[in-house]
Amino acid sequence: MARAPSASKAEIEFLRRFAMGLPGAEESVACAGTVIEKRTVKAGGKAFLFLGSKDLMLKLGASLAEARKLAKSEPERCKAGKGGWVSIRFESGMPLPAARLRAWVAESHAILRGGA
Repeated sequence: MARAPSASKAEIEFLRRFAMGLPGAEESVACAGTVIEKRTVKAGGKAFLFLGSKDLMLKLGASLAEARKLAKSEPERCKAGKGGWVSIRFESGMPLPAARLRAWVAESHAILRGGA
């Protein structure tokens, strides 16, 4: 089974720009200078998206069951952890359509900003 090509920098940047367009969003860096350094997008002082070059992490509520299903079918690409935090690896291509990822980013924003 052939794997999808790696997510392009343009796709990752598009997702970052989408997150930055949400109300109150501001960009920061988590774990600066370390191997786990990631861009973060925050709202209300709380990070709702951690974005690396090969992965992202966000918090889900209503969509958590869908993320758990993805984690079960593709455990090397998706992990649904405690508290609703979901990690998605995309070094071998985006595991979900862009529209679904944007919806999950918006959901994470709403949860952590207090709107969900």
